[in-house]
Amino acid sequence: MVFTDEELATLRENTKQIEGYLRNMMPRIRESIHIEFGDIVTRRGAYGSRVYEKEFDMWISKNDIFGGSGGLRYSFESVEGYHGGLVEIYKDRCFGGKYMAALCNNWRSVKYEISQEIGKQEAKVANIHSFVL
Repeated sequence: MVFTDEELATLRENTKQIEGYLRNMMPRIRESIHIEFGDIVTRRGAYGSRVYEKEFDMWISKNDIFGGSGGLRYSFESVEGYHGGLVEIYKDRCFGGKYMAALCNNWRSVKYEISQEIGKQEAKVANIHSFVL
């Protein structure tokens, strides 16, 4: 999809809000969280077989956030120099715009899955601290 300058500006603003929310959650993360979202796409798997999967990924750890789609990786931060296959989402109109749109359109389910995973991690730690023989 082709986005207007105004739509891209809105997507950037919304995605920066999402990024801020995620960065506030990062100190609570013990193990990396992987979330898939977006439309189901067909990709080429082993031996040329078809693989059906969600179009986009997001990984969140205690120290970093980044996205993915097929062979591309999406960075939320500016990266100096050439990095093949790395898309800076706030600068790239095409791939970055598609990623931001998918993230914003699926934010409720992405946020829910992240909250659920953080809750599971915190429950494991709570069980360790409340162990009784």
